[in-house]
Amino acid sequence: MNQLLLSGIVLLLSSTAIAQKDNYSNPSLIVEKSINNESTYSKNSWNEIKGTYQFRLGDQTIKPLFSEEIYNLIIASRLEEEDVLIVVNQEVNLFIPSKKSINSSEFVALENVNYSSK
Repeated sequence: MNQLLLSGIVLLLSSTAIAQKDNYSNPSLIVEKSINNESTYSKNSWNEIKGTYQFRLGDQTIKPLFSEEIYNLIIASRLEEEDVLIVVNQEVNLFIPSKKSINSSEFVALENVNYSSK
């Protein structure tokens, strides 16, 4: 069930915009509010999960889109004991460490965005 949900979410995001280029070619991309109808999202929600996810971007002109949908994706995709890497496209990955990793005494908070040369 989780695999099916995750596959559906990845498919949805791959056809929408998880990240935008400064000079993006399609200004009409819109993310629909359909991931989680029972959201507890608020303006402070991003602060609650800060350091527990990371956008890994290969192009420094890409800026992550921090939306309610992406917040809900992170919450819904986090597993108890297994880290998750969602490959959105060639330049964008979303890394979500497991609950076990986050609760470990050795866990170091992640930068929300990491640009790497590919």
